[in-house]
Amino acid sequence: MPKFFLNKVTGKKRRQTNKQAPPLKKRKLIEEEIPSSDEVDEDVDETEVQNGYADETAEEKKLRLTKAYLRDLKNMEDEDESDEDEDDVVGARLSRAVLKRRGLHRIDIAEKYQCPDSISSQQFRGHKGSVTCAAFSPSTQYVYSGGKDATIIKWQISNGTKCWMIKAIRKKSPPDAVGHKRAVLALVASDFVVVSGGLEKDLFVWNANDGSLLKRLEGHKSEITGLTWQLNSSQLFSCSADRSIRVWQFDTVSSSNLVPDGIMFSETLFGHQDAISQISCLGKARPVSVGSRERCARIWKIDESSQLVFAASSACSSLDCVALVNESTFVTGSQEGTLSLWCAHRKKPVFSVPKAHGDEWILSVGAGGYSDIALSGSSDGQVILWKVTADFQLLKISHLSHTGCINSITLSPDCKSILLGCGQEPRLGRWKRLQDAKNFVNGFEVSDFTFSYILPSYQIFTNIVCSEQ
Repeated sequence: MPKFFLNKVTGKKRRQTNKQAPPLKKRKLIEEEIPSSDEVDEDVDETEVQNGYADETAEEKKLRLTKAYLRDLKNMEDEDESDEDEDDVVGARLSRAVLKRRGLHRIDIAEKYQCPDSISSQQFRGHKGSVTCAAFSPSTQYVYSGGKDATIIKWQISNGTKCWMIKAIRKKSPPDAVGHKRAVLALVASDFVVVSGGLEKDLFVWNANDGSLLKRLEGHKSEITGLTWQLNSSQLFSCSADRSIRVWQFDTVSSSNLVPDGIMFSETLFGHQDAISQISCLGKARPVSVGSRERCARIWKIDESSQLVFAASSACSSLDCVALVNESTFVTGSQEGTLSLWCAHRKKPVFSVPKAHGDEWILSVGAGGYSDIALSGSSDGQVILWKVTADFQLLKISHLSHTGCINSITLSPDCKSILLGCGQEPRLGRWKRLQDAKNFVNGFEVSDFTFSYILPSYQIFTNIVCSEQ
């Protein structure tokens, strides 16, 4: 036995006479259970002391706040619902809140649209080639358009005039000229920047104020066919005929800080077996894309690094356009004229309208985010407005007639205006040319469009406060 365990006098084993101190963790817990008087004074809210809530426990405070929240929900309901059971009213509102958080809520406003005869329109003329893409600014004060003539134009909606124009690069252009050399096929805009892409394989980032070039983003190996923002985010998705989707970050871009070096590439998504013709996204990082002759649509779960594959029927020859209705519902248009409604829980279309435009090709579709509105445009100039019902059906409400190909359909953030990109030729080819058609952007405003729930005014970047009425 070691000597330091033995008593020097008797040689016997030492005896522990003093009690051991409590373990360090236990002592620390005991000290935390007895706060000082200063700490107690700091934690107590003065308003709670005045209302007599200073002595309540954590459970009592939680119960009090819950009751106050439920009481506020009851007060927010309309007077028409005052006769209903209070539990049903609160339960319905809580259900809507849960659906909104998941991105599955819907606002029924399709039947509020006016008859097409009473809709006022505004035309923006300036392109020499077919208009392939058009977009609203988030403030809905400006319109941006791109076409096969390789030009980009910013329009003032109030008076219909040009703010600036990015001309195409030709052989006679100055050496320092910037712009597209070939057709522009996709375009998106924010309050600060405009991003365009086309047959040149690169993305062009422009200053939204003066049209100056900020940065040229390389990466795609073939023409860029689609662009979309993630709402309330700084994330951009681009799709290409090289069968890939690239994710870009615009974190450092703001009204006072247009730093080109802050626009960065994030990742590349693979999965499509044919050229991707279009892409759409809403508030979540779950874009949906269609693969043309692959006859498949894919929802990309960016956060989970996975994807959902949806296959069209064998009668479908290609899926050429797509638009999200909400985070789990989307519409597609095909070459043989079939308009299909899809749900994330089924791999096949839940509802289809064969020959929705007769024998014409559906070139574009649009949808009001988180609403029951869907639109489709064809190569004969016809635009049809559809209502997406709660039981996943498409009901035709009205239609608009034009002369030319409807290459793009865009709805304003509040769904009060419709923007159409029209031209003599289809967006992705020259297999049809209408000599009598004109190349222009046509905007429709539904003047008496009022409804009980106003759609949120979505912004593009995270450093902008999203205002919701």
